Amino acid sequence: MDGGCLTSLIPLIIIWPIWRIIRAPLQYVGQVSVENITKIAEFLAGKGLLSEAAIKTAAQNDLPIINILTNNASALAESVNQGWLRPDQLVNTSFLGMDLGRVPSYNPADWFGPNWRIELPLLILPLLTIITMSLNMRFSRLNILRPAPSKKEIERAKNNPAKAGQAVADPTEKTMKYMQWFMPILMIFTVFTMPSAMGLYWVMSNVIFIVQSLISYHMYIKPARVLLAGGAEADEPALKSTAEKNKEADAEPKSKKRGKGR
Repeated sequence: MDGGCLTSLIPLIIIWPIWRIIRAPLQYVGQVSVENITKIAEFLAGKGLLSEAAIKTAAQNDLPIINILTNNASALAESVNQGWLRPDQLVNTSFLGMDLGRVPSYNPADWFGPNWRIELPLLILPLLTIITMSLNMRFSRLNILRPAPSKKEIERAKNNPAKAGQAVADPTEKTMKYMQWFMPILMIFTVFTMPSAMGLYWVMSNVIFIVQSLISYHMYIKPARVLLAGGAEADEPALKSTAEKNKEADAEPKSKKRGKGR
């Protein structure tokens, strides 16, 4: 598989565990047991702070619990007194003024509504996701190492100049085109249906792969292309001399036939 495609597929492989951690940071980051999370959810539901439906999904999605405990000091104090969690286990989802536990809205009315100070900054991550993904796909294409043209290809191009500028079809190019459309669509879907932490994950992974692609290009791909280009140029004189010998060999029988005819 091509290196550029591989860098695009790696995030897809690890997205599942990342998705679970993002939806349940109290369990996986704060190390609060599922039993205690359920008790906290039932306690908050009893106070009318949490819906009954949220209790059923509390083990898979504890972000609503974190949001309530962060904004309700009495509920947090009671949960701590009951021994369900410690204060240091409450995960802080705020990052540079953005609530990473909140799902970005795609509705312009929310962006410029009463909560614009909360909703508008969340659009930064989806925008950065799209920009960094485009750059990632562009730099990944730099790492496609095309082999130098073979002797047959060079000779065929000389015999048929019309095909001299045509490149041989590369299956990796087709795969890259599919990934160029598939990955941005997947990312846009996830950043607007999952907590904002998902967008931060996409941005950071794209940046890392961009840096990796640039390092790989300058350290390996670029020097290899120079070597391959030099090898192709070295083959050209040999091909020329072979073609001249073939022409001379073709001309000798003709001259002999003419001499016999005389």
